[in-house]
Formats: sequence, structure tokens, C-alpha cells
Amino acid sequence: MTKKTIVLHIGHGKTGSSYLQSCLALNRDKLLAFGIDYPWHRSFAKATAGSITSGNGANFLKLLPDLNTESEIVVFSSEFLFANLLASTQFKDLLNSEKYRIEVLLYTRNLFEMKFSSWGQAVKRGGLTLDVNTTLLKNPSGPYDQCLKWLKLTEQFPFKLLIRNYSNHKQDLAQRFFRDLAGNEDFPLVLPQSINVNRSLTSAELNCQRIVNSLKLDKPHMSDHLVHELPSIKPSKIKCSREAYDLVRSKNANTIELLNQSLDPDEDVQIESPEEVICSEIELNENTLKQEQVKIITQYLSKYLISEKDSEIDMIREIAVKISKNSTDLNDALNLMKIAQRHRPDGRRIKKLICKLEQKLD
Repeated sequence: MTKKTIVLHIGHGKTGSSYLQSCLALNRDKLLAFGIDYPWHRSFAKATAGSITSGNGANFLKLLPDLNTESEIVVFSSEFLFANLLASTQFKDLLNSEKYRIEVLLYTRNLFEMKFSSWGQAVKRGGLTLDVNTTLLKNPSGPYDQCLKWLKLTEQFPFKLLIRNYSNHKQDLAQRFFRDLAGNEDFPLVLPQSINVNRSLTSAELNCQRIVNSLKLDKPHMSDHLVHELPSIKPSKIKCSREAYDLVRSKNANTIELLNQSLDPDEDVQIESPEEVICSEIELNENTLKQEQVKIITQYLSKYLISEKDSEIDMIREIAVKISKNSTDLNDALNLMKIAQRHRPDGRRIKKLICKLEQKLD
């Protein structure tokens, strides 16, 4: 029986995955002509439009038993696979499968490019409020330990692993990816209209998003609107303090050295020099809001600009959660009645109930 080849593009994060997923969705029909299937996913409409997506591969292990394709090569793409598959016994069983041949394509990135971009993404879509230096000091490690775990896995199981350095392929990312995928230098590739799918933010945008995150609004990400509607704005070059630089370097240097021993020399992961990524105290103060500044701005906006309606909706939501857990109290009932009174100020029954609840609480 001929084995089908499953190609897994596993990211990792901040290595151009959204852009490559847009390319995969746009070129799906062309790939089929080359005997390569990128199975349909509901995100394809967004991907072809150049919006942020997560690919088609988050649940690929669940899809395999019902996988119905005549193509000899099947492609799945998702950043979630980078960490999730390492802990999956089902995936390790698949690596020994008589039915499938597994190939894994992993992109990594130079150290400080990686750390800065990860911080920006955590602010942009992860709700982070911390500045870059505080974040680096709290979490200095990069993804390179997990890259080594993938290499270790190739010693235990028969599968192909190709690791490339995204930092070296920004200008030919899609072309290099499709050459690896299709094995064809002349693949008729259609590129997204925007080359900046899921672009990074400017310093001003990052500062604004940190404040929005501090407000804890139950709203869509402000950053998504900036990225989608203004895709061509050039992001700011992020820099850090000397203290943060020294800690991040010390925590990752040995792991990167071990990783590079297994990489093609053209794909080596670099640790940028201090001159490239360290900023002065003046630059830091000019470009980054300190935590106390974010706190004061957030308090002001919460007090004067956040609508009473929004705060009431948040209160109702929290009380509904308590009701579901059977943990409501008289204060919750009183708060709901006061909201009802604002919408029906002449309601006699509401007034009586408020009086009774206030008496009981007193």
C-alpha cells in the first residue's frame, strides 16, 4: 500500500504563518493540480482576503480517520501544532503509521526579533498590559528548547523535519515555502494583495492597545481594526534595556548554540548585537508608557469615558455567572433592581423591592 504524505507546517508563532496560510488558501486549486491537497477550512474566506487566521490544522489529528482526498500529499498548517503535538501520544502513534508518511516544516527566528515580536503579539491580541522590558525580565526564554525537542523526536521516530530561519526568508518567504512544499522552482504562485498579513504595530499603537487591554473591555481587539484597515503602515523597531538584553541572551545562548549544530549554516539562529537592540533611557521614555502611566490613564478612562451602559452590562454578565454557580447574594439582587429602576424610574414595585433589599442589607 502506498503511503500518503502528510506535511505539517507547525509555525512556530511570529514566523509569518498567517501570510503563508493566506498563500495556501489562495493557491489551493493550483496545489491540487500538483497533487497536493490543503483541506478546506472555514477560515479560508478570511485567509484569501489577507485577514489574520490560524490555518486549517489545529484539529488535524481528529480529521485523519475521515480524511477523504485523492492527493498523494496533504498539507495542514497551524501554529498550535508546534507545542500540542510534542505532548500528543496520538501523534507519536501516527509517526509509526503504516498508512502515512509525515513531514514537518518548522520556522524559527533570530532571538530578539522573536522576543520583541512575541511581546507585540501578546499586547495586540493577548490582552497584555506590560511594557517590553518588564515582559522580557519576567519571561526571558525563547522557543528554542521546543525546537530541540522536535529534533530529538526525529531520533525516536521516522519522519522528516525541516527547520528554516524566518529572519533569513522575509523577502522570499512564500516562494521558499512553496519550493519546499511542491519541490518545484516554477510553481505558479499567487500572492496576497497585502504583503503585511497580521502586521506588527507601531509604538503608538502598542501603547494605545496596552491601555485598551487594561480597561478589560468585552469588545473586539482594537488592533485587528488597525492591522486590517491600515496594513501598509510600517511598524516601529522595538528595542530594550541593557538589563533585559543581558538576561534574555544568557537564558537562550546555550540552547541556540545546540540548535545551530543541527541546522544548515544558512539557517542558523542569530543573537543580535547590543548595538542593534538596546535603546537609551531617553529613547525608552519617549517611546514606551510606563506601567504607572498606563494605570493612571486607565483609571481616568474608566471613571469618565466608559459608558454607564457598558458597566451595567458587565455587571449583569458577572451576576449571570454567579447565578449559574448558585453563588448570588442580596447585593447582586439590589444591583439588578437599581439597573431596572434607571430604565423604569416610576416603577412602584421596583422602588418597594429596592427598599426591602436595602433594609435587609442594613
